Amino acid sequence: CDTFSGCEKLVAIKIDKTKFTMDNCVETIKMFYKCYKLRYIGNTVTPETASTVDSIFDLTGFNTENIKNMSEMFEYCQAVETIDMSSFKTDNLTNISSMFRLWSSNNKLKTIYANPAQWDGKTFNGDSYVFADCKNVVRNGVTVNPGNSPANNMWKADMANTITGYFTAKTSS
Repeated sequence: CDTFSGCEKLVAIKIDKTKFTMDNCVETIKMFYKCYKLRYIGNTVTPETASTVDSIFDLTGFNTENIKNMSEMFEYCQAVETIDMSSFKTDNLTNISSMFRLWSSNNKLKTIYANPAQWDGKTFNGDSYVFADCKNVVRNGVTVNPGNSPANNMWKADMANTITGYFTAKTSS
């Protein structure tokens, strides 16, 4: 399920969530890898109008209950400001290495919405560089990253929570 990997010039993806399915996916490794300019994923915007709306990956409704590996899923996604993965199910998820690794200090990512029931207190086997270069991410209006250093495991998966980590709490509707 690396559907959009390497689409370096892609700005927007219009997805009809009633037809786009991930039911048979067990991994989303590099799903949006190196989509440097991707600003929008959802069902209402076209590539022509993407620059006129807020930058968001609206992933609500994606069926992730079978996914075991989300490593590098958003790696190099430097133009997006918000990722809403509040509907993600993580019961089978074991690897999130480099999931949000952005490789640039000029990235735009500010908010990652997640459901606390699915993320808080969860441990992962694969957890290196999960949040590397996420310098601008805020949780409830407060910047999370203390600097560009893996000190105190700030880049590790234990920061994948809504209490002390990089996620802003949101339950899917």
